[in-house]
Amino acid sequence: MADSVSKGRALTGLQERLGYHFKDEDLLIQALTHSSRGPQNNERLEFLGDAVLKFVLSHYLFGALSQAGEGELTKERASLETNARLAQIACDLDVASLVRLGKGAQKDGISTNEGLLAGVVEAIIAAIYLDGSLDDVVNLIHRHLDLNWNSSDSRGSRMPHVGRALLHPKTELQELTIKKFGVYPIYSNHKSQSTENELIWGARCEIPNSKLETEGEAANIQAAETIAAQKMLALIQK
Repeated sequence: MADSVSKGRALTGLQERLGYHFKDEDLLIQALTHSSRGPQNNERLEFLGDAVLKFVLSHYLFGALSQAGEGELTKERASLETNARLAQIACDLDVASLVRLGKGAQKDGISTNEGLLAGVVEAIIAAIYLDGSLDDVVNLIHRHLDLNWNSSDSRGSRMPHVGRALLHPKTELQELTIKKFGVYPIYSNHKSQSTENELIWGARCEIPNSKLETEGEAANIQAAETIAAQKMLALIQK
């Protein structure tokens, strides 16, 4: 009983981090289920999620890079949907601890595998698309890939502003710290009550084996970590 309550709380926590609450929670559970667990797994959802993600990013780039040709658009889209970037989203969401693996896969410790985590994120995208709408997927990608959308489009869909930087600060920082220090940046966060009615998240970014440390504050975890990453980039690039 206690175990099921704990799992229920974990799923609720994930949905809060996603910013989306499922009407059919079984879809989320399926998205978290690796093929090693059995035939009821996330492979079909991963297939659909990959296509949905490509469509949303293609839509974004079509508006953001109005002068780009097909080759450049394809290249830019590929840079936005790498396994590394999707795995970083999985880490932001603390997905690894919730992935449902078969016994053999559990022993192999593959829950932190970059490709596996990227696939889980794609499966979650599909689950949200099926449970909700394309706009719900756009909201998720907006928050976690830091794309800028204009919600005033006359057709009711969310369209991108032109000229937004395409590389997320956290991804840029990760690439820089691996190249410069051979390590990944580490993030930690906490909640603080800034006013009577507004909850503010604080995030700290640290580079292991160095004295480099920055902080950011915002209305959600992802934005606070992004600010901390931007400050760290500025610090390193001085």
